[in-house]
Amino acid sequence: ADGEIKVNSTDGAVSVKLYNESSRGAFAAYNAGGSTQLNYVGTDTHGGLSKTTATDGTLSTEIKSDSSSRGEVDVYNAAGNTVQSKLAVDSNGGVVQTNADDGTQSTKLTSDSSNRGQVDVYNAAGDTVQSQLAVDNNGGVVQTNADDGTKSIELTSDTSNRGQLEIYNAAGDTVQSKLAADANGGVIQTKASDGTLSTEEGSDG
Repeated sequence: ADGEIKVNSTDGAVSVKLYNESSRGAFAAYNAGGSTQLNYVGTDTHGGLSKTTATDGTLSTEIKSDSSSRGEVDVYNAAGNTVQSKLAVDSNGGVVQTNADDGTQSTKLTSDSSNRGQVDVYNAAGDTVQSQLAVDNNGGVVQTNADDGTKSIELTSDTSNRGQLEIYNAAGDTVQSKLAADANGGVIQTKASDGTLSTEEGSDG
C-alpha cells in the first residue's frame, strides 16, 4: 500500500495529508472540520501542480506548467468545471486570456513578434479574431474583421504621423477606399477592385 501521513486537529479532524498519488508525492490541506480538501499540491505529466478550491470543494484556481515548460494559471467558474481566465506564456511573451461562460476565448492580451502589445477580441465561437488593437512601425493600429476573420477596416498613422482609415474588399487584401491627410489637409481616395487609384479628393493648399 502507498504511504500516507496525516496531521489532525485537536478534535481529531484531518488538517493536512501527505501521500503518494500515481507514484508521485502530493499534499492536501483541509477545512476546519476535515471534510473538504481546500488546497492540493502535487504533480502532473508536465511538472508541479497546485490547486485551490472553494469552501464547497469546487476547483477555483490551478497553477501548473504547460507542455512547453512554461507557467500557467487558470481561474475557474463557480462550478469549478470551466476556465474563465488564464495567465500564460507563448513564444512572444506573456498572455492574458478571458473566456466566456462556456469556456470559449473572448479576449487575449499578448505581445507580437516585435515586442509590441496586442489585444485580440474573438467571435462567439472563440476561434476568429473580430477586432484587434495593435502597434506597427508608425504607431497604434485598430483593425476590425469580417465574421470569417478577413480584414475589413484599419485605422493607422502614416509615416508623417497623420491618421488614415482604410476600407478593404471582401477578401481583406486590397484597399478600396481611404480617408487620409497630406500637407494640404484631408484626402479621400476611392480605388478599383485591383487597388489602383480611381478618384482622389483633397485640398490644393
